[in-house]
Amino acid sequence: MNVFILGNGKSRKGISVDMLKPYGFVFACNAEHRDGSVPDALVVHDRAMRDEVRKAEYSGDVWVMKKGGEWSAGYSGGAALYMACEGLKPEKVYILGFDHYNRAEGVRATNNNIYAGTEVYRDTLFTHKNAAHRLEYEKRVMRANPATTFYRIMESPWSAPSPFYKNTMKKSTFLERELKNLSLCQSKPTLKDHKYYSKVAIQHL
Repeated sequence: MNVFILGNGKSRKGISVDMLKPYGFVFACNAEHRDGSVPDALVVHDRAMRDEVRKAEYSGDVWVMKKGGEWSAGYSGGAALYMACEGLKPEKVYILGFDHYNRAEGVRATNNNIYAGTEVYRDTLFTHKNAAHRLEYEKRVMRANPATTFYRIMESPWSAPSPFYKNTMKKSTFLERELKNLSLCQSKPTLKDHKYYSKVAIQHL
């Protein structure tokens, strides 16, 4: 089973939910709903974004991380990563658009979110603490799931934050070779509620 986690960094431009859905289970984060796409699971984190999704009358499944708990992520990308691994036990996880790392700046990376400057996305810079926290959380999830192979899709794979991702792949390689060679997904598993996360009815966001 393949899982795709679609973050909102600019590095994932040209890669859409609809492009990925035939090949596996697709998680997307926060404002992805603005593009009219419906991933298999939309993971929403902060209150402002929950309000936006509710007012938009989004038609897909919305998932949230419950407060507290040892696996609380604090951001939608990390929450989606945990949900994918804990709830679906996939063979492969492709992580796209997680741009909170930049080698030139270390872990204090520019937040080049594709929605930067729009409502709910006014901040354009991660703090050192936030970026370091996110990378450490992702490392922790991957360490807890040794049977899963993780691929981080980047513009330049050599800039991956080693050893956080053992397998990195340039976006062009992913699009031109990897994705085309994946088998079509015949059926998808059901993501079930968990003590750390749950599906939420749109009216209850």
